[in-house]
Amino acid sequence: MTVKRASRVITAVSQNQEVQWLRGWAILGVIAIHTSASFVAIQTVNWLSTAVITMDVVAHYAVPLFVVISGYVLASRYGRLRSRYDVMAFYRRRFSRLLPPYLAFSALYFAIAALRGAALTPTSILLDLSFGNAHYHLWYVTLIAQFYLLFPVILAVASHFEETGHPERLLAYALVAQLAWNILTLLWQPDGSQPDWGKLILGYRFFPSHLFYFCAGIYAALNRTRAEQWLRHPNRLCVVAISLTAITVATWVTAVMKYGDFYQTPPQHFIISTLVEPALYMAFVLLLSRWADGSASRTSRSSKFLISLGGYSFGIYLIHELFRLGAVSGLRRVGITPADWLFYPVVFMITLALSAISVRWLSSFPLGATLVGSSKPSGLSPIPEQVNAGPAAS
Repeated sequence: MTVKRASRVITAVSQNQEVQWLRGWAILGVIAIHTSASFVAIQTVNWLSTAVITMDVVAHYAVPLFVVISGYVLASRYGRLRSRYDVMAFYRRRFSRLLPPYLAFSALYFAIAALRGAALTPTSILLDLSFGNAHYHLWYVTLIAQFYLLFPVILAVASHFEETGHPERLLAYALVAQLAWNILTLLWQPDGSQPDWGKLILGYRFFPSHLFYFCAGIYAALNRTRAEQWLRHPNRLCVVAISLTAITVATWVTAVMKYGDFYQTPPQHFIISTLVEPALYMAFVLLLSRWADGSASRTSRSSKFLISLGGYSFGIYLIHELFRLGAVSGLRRVGITPADWLFYPVVFMITLALSAISVRWLSSFPLGATLVGSSKPSGLSPIPEQVNAGPAAS
């Protein structure tokens, strides 16, 4: 192996560790979101509900981080090739890894819904599969599928801006599109009587709702020197993160104070928090990215744990709701509810531990590894594929 090739391999391994380390943080955030979401059952403002709302707001960095990573990894692999790669081979490669786990776990959640008395028809199943509705958290898989479909187009646009010397225009246009889409989704309440959260959630599942994050990942991969400049001012990033977290928490707390039931809050109440959302969560993404530089290569137990979680993150994402629901049900039976402090750490730890153990165990079997989106227990997740060491292949 030549020195140049060895250097590229070492760099790729380091990048893979950083990506998996970041994915580890992202999956921790996902579990924290779904755990803290139980604050809606409290329906009053006290120290507990305020603390849990804060945790929920902060943990929402998770999906933006996952989306940024997806854009970054895909652009790192295919960006050098520009248009010189087989698009159909790209689609086959991506969806052959994405769809089997998604369909398998959708079938599992459909079966659970049927056992609980849900009326399922072929039409409803097809629609639910299209929008990630077999269980509410599966919407993210359909979001990533949309970005896979659009990636060749977005990469071509990014390449155009690169060639014209204005790569930042990709970020500017994507930010405007994302903000416009999300604000219009908030305002789209045709009947005007009761808050229609169904329409709001549906709008959030289409790609424009996270377009800026995906393009930020692509930009970072194609302009690494410029992107690294964003990491040079951690103090400023902390100020942005803390300030905008306070604004968002205040928006959520006032919603509970004014309307009691969080889901009876008119979506228009969240316009300000929606406007600051991209800056808030990109600040968290950048802070974690700065932390990853060096932390991911350490041999500490925490770094190894996060890298391992990152490698199994897709499977954990798919399966964790089974264990979270079980933990919530079990705690309720012994009288521990979302109104109790103990509820949240216990649900989080049970969900994390059982999800990680089960995915690691399933990954030891060839078919099981396919169903949880993990090719081997080495911690390198194929969704999306790790950064390539050499010339990108199809």
